[in-house]
Amino acid sequence: MGVTCRCTNVNFTMDGWISIAQTQAALRQGIIYSNETHRTHTHEIARRCRPPTPSLALAQPSVSHVARHAGSLSSRRAVPYSLTPIMASTPTRFTAATIEKLEKAISRGLAPRTHKNYSSFVNQFQLFCEGENIEKSAIFPADELVLCAFVGSFAGEKSGSTAGAAVSALKAWHRLHGVEWKGSYLLAHVLKGVANLAPQSSRRPARPPVTIPMLNALRLGLNLQSPFDSAVFAAALSAFWGQCRLGEILGSSRLRHDPSSIPSRSSFTRPAIAHEHAATSSASLRLPRTKTHQTSGELVYLTSQKDGLSPVSAIISHLHTNTKIPDSHHIFAYTTPENNIRCLTREDFLARCNEIWSLCGFSHVSGHSFRIGGTHAYLTAGVPIDVVKKMGRWSSDAYLRYWRSIGSIVDVHAKDIPRVANYTKAPSLIPGARRTPRCGRFSKD
Repeated sequence: MGVTCRCTNVNFTMDGWISIAQTQAALRQGIIYSNETHRTHTHEIARRCRPPTPSLALAQPSVSHVARHAGSLSSRRAVPYSLTPIMASTPTRFTAATIEKLEKAISRGLAPRTHKNYSSFVNQFQLFCEGENIEKSAIFPADELVLCAFVGSFAGEKSGSTAGAAVSALKAWHRLHGVEWKGSYLLAHVLKGVANLAPQSSRRPARPPVTIPMLNALRLGLNLQSPFDSAVFAAALSAFWGQCRLGEILGSSRLRHDPSSIPSRSSFTRPAIAHEHAATSSASLRLPRTKTHQTSGELVYLTSQKDGLSPVSAIISHLHTNTKIPDSHHIFAYTTPENNIRCLTREDFLARCNEIWSLCGFSHVSGHSFRIGGTHAYLTAGVPIDVVKKMGRWSSDAYLRYWRSIGSIVDVHAKDIPRVANYTKAPSLIPGARRTPRCGRFSKD
């Protein structure tokens, strides 16, 4: 789509931006620039085609940035408004090594998935403004009315949470580029309106929890002497009782294990007692990376449970069944009939669980149903709420969204509370005090 730059007399297209980026990338191969002629020529082209704005977002991408996104048209279309600033083109010149480290640090400031989602929303905002012929000076930094128009375009089509995520992405862009964020009350008001107008299809029903009867059915349906089924059962109990997200304990590759993201066999701390008493002991599992702790990871505490559903004994049994696997490998790795080592993946795990549960008449579940089910099981068993919150590694009250069957939880915590003494009159707030008729203040006798 052709775009006219209203701030200059230059007409350019998105293909023009792409051409400029590719030209710069080609010229910077090897030792940045081979001569000053190339540098001057490229800078002149960029100067004439770049709309004037104080934001760093309009700086041209570095070599590594262009190379990483060379195969993605959508990424290259968003080059003028990259989510993170391109430090190589800032007025202050640093050494190449410093710039490389700085850009690496900036790129790791957000979780990879968050960075990807935010970049997508920034690109959507850019395309929206192009379609509406918005003045370049009103795009970045964005006027509040432009922000409201963009968010308002979600009305009747997207959920309020999606609109909120888009606003968060654009706000992050402004903060990262050091420009003023103009969103205020009107934008918040429009967000509420979009949420109220969200279509019914965007309101996803609450995901069902995995339950104790489902775990019992899984135990009976699996062949626990099988290396694969043994790994599946251990992973299921760990995810349930440890209130884990599946992505924290299971990867997506059967062949490659990433110990910096997924726990290894050495991440499991065995109980310091004899093996025959393992079912009545507790243990811990170190998660190298979680949703909220990308680098430091977190510790999961696993406790013994009854009726053959102890995660501790299940993991120990799995490690014993798959004993020839080194400690540096995935904790739920298993051996195939051909004696090959394979990592248990999220897809294979869920497929095996749902295969058994469908035969037993249970509904299909998703990965997060294990975390929800574990939380619900603890609450309905009367475990104190703050303990459940700590075991689930929540720093906020987000875990309240996982409560299911609220009535049964209320029965456990609020039914038949101890009888309180009957008061015939309201107790005095201050011992020995009485109220004066004149002003109602307390006075001492």
